[in-house]
This record gives sequence, C-alpha cells and structure tokens, in this order.
Amino acid sequence: MPVEVWDIGPTGPFNTNDPADDVQLIVNIFSDSGGECHFGYGEGEMFSRQFSDRIYGYYPTTTYAEYEALMKPLVDSDPNGCPTDPATAEASDLIDFGRGRPIQREVFIDNTGGAKDVADLVGVVVRFLTTKPNLPGDVFTLSTEGLGAQAPDVTTQQARLDEIGIVPNPYKGASSYEVSQLIDQANQNRSGTGGAVELLVPLTARYTALGNATTNAVALESEGIELPTLLNFGASYTRELGAGAAVTVLGNFRSNSFDQDQYSGGLELGFQNIVYVRGGLEVTQDQDLTFFEGYSFGAGLNLELSGTRLTVDYALVPTEFFDDVQYITASVTL
Repeated sequence: MPVEVWDIGPTGPFNTNDPADDVQLIVNIFSDSGGECHFGYGEGEMFSRQFSDRIYGYYPTTTYAEYEALMKPLVDSDPNGCPTDPATAEASDLIDFGRGRPIQREVFIDNTGGAKDVADLVGVVVRFLTTKPNLPGDVFTLSTEGLGAQAPDVTTQQARLDEIGIVPNPYKGASSYEVSQLIDQANQNRSGTGGAVELLVPLTARYTALGNATTNAVALESEGIELPTLLNFGASYTRELGAGAAVTVLGNFRSNSFDQDQYSGGLELGFQNIVYVRGGLEVTQDQDLTFFEGYSFGAGLNLELSGTRLTVDYALVPTEFFDDVQYITASVTL
C-alpha cells in the first residue's frame, strides 16, 4: 500500500504524540480510471489540476498486523499484485465497517501542472487536527443560572417611557405624522383589508398631571391576507356480493390552501355485517413531505349481544420514521 493512515488519538494542537494509543488503519484505494491497484495522478481534475486516487481508512476489528498477515501472501502470489474477492474475503472480515471511516475521499492534487509524480510524495506526513471528540467518562453540565427574565427597577421602567412610539404620544408631544394614513386617531375614519386592531392606551398619572386624563385609541391597518381554506370531495359505492358479503369502495379529494392536495381511497369487505376488513391509500404530489408511508389497513367487529351492539375497530398507519400509528376504537350502543 503506498500510504499509511494512523489514528494517533487526542494530542492537542502541535503537542507531542504518545504512540502508545496509536492505531494503524486499513487503507482502501478507490480508483476511477487508473486501475484498481495503481496509485497516482490522473483520476480527474480539480481547479484545472490533476488529483490522485481516493484514499479511505477503516479501523481493523483486531489489529492491522493480523490483517497484513492475511493480505501479504495474497498480494505476493497474485500476478498483478492485486488480489480481489473471493480471495480477499477472509481478510475483509477484519475490516470494522460498522465504525465508519475517519478518513475518506482524501486526494492529493498536483499543483505543478503535471511536472510532479506521486513518487515525489514519499516522506510527506499529513496530520488532521480536529476538535476534541467525546470520550468515555466525559461529563457535561449545562446551567441557565442568571439567564432568566428579570423585571427592571423603577428607574429603568421610567426611562423606558421615552421609548414609547404610539401616536399621538403625550410624553413626546405632537408628531408630524399623526395624520398619516397608517395610524390615525380613533374618532377618524379607518379601515383594513385583512382586519383591524385597536389599541386602547390609558394615559398614566404623568399625563393626568397636565390636566388631560383620558383614554386614547389608535387603529393599525393590516395588509390583505389569504384565509386558510379546506375543500373535500368524496364518493362511495357499496355492492352486495351474496352470501352476506358486501364490498364498499370510496374515494376522496382534499384541497388545502396551505398544504398539498391529497388523493385518498379505500376498500372495505364486510361479512354478515359482523366482520370487516379494510385497506386505504393516500397520495400527495410530493410524498417525501409527509412521514406517512401512504397506505393503511385495519379490521372491525360488530356484535349484537341481547339487544346491545358492541363495535370494535382497529387501524394501522405505517410511518417512515418512529413507530407506526395505531388506532383502536370501541363503542357500545344500548
């Protein structure tokens, strides 16, 4: 293998590495066009420069030495020095694919424009410094102490009165835009296309001292808005099949102004008006926007017990994430 990949463990930036915890990884070279066992430039171009084969590193299930002991005889005996599966199956079992790959898709780029060869990389060491990973025994403590909402003192509350921006504002005097079309006094004409909000602002003792104790009102106009609408169309058809059996087919279309249109259908088979089996299907334009799989099924039981009707229904709605949704309903009619 032309390169070695090591996990040297936590060291910190530019600190001396302790080789006691170093783990040599198993290297896989993925070639796109230069041959499976040939490492070199020419796999493609990036920023108008040739780049090499891709380098991946995997953890061994035991040790790298054990993996090498199995692979070396296979490489030496292969005419091209490039053994493949099934000859390498036993050695591949020593690759811990479940741990993922800390190094993947790493390439070397020839910035000389083709004047260099990978042989010139001999002796080059590339070290990746990452943030400290979570290690066994790490304990993290989160605290919100001192971050809660606090009421300001009286001095701060008085100072904030100057920040009031309501028009007319008795604390700031008359304003040049009191007569604007957006905010006007309550005794003038006002309207709103989507709705209107009135604010009743009782004037405090600070204004009462001026001899004008009253309540002022302003109106805020809002822009036109689209109201949510929901429209359903549905139809069903039941046909007797004989011997107490019946089948019901139904379909439904739902149009939602704030969601995707939904097309759904269902099929129910009934036997002697006692046992029912059901299935359903719901389709939207982009099924990826819902976590439901789109299909459902269920069953029902309808029993007459001495003049009392007992009905039990069950439905299962599979989901792509989390557990499936299940519905169980029961009713008693006396």
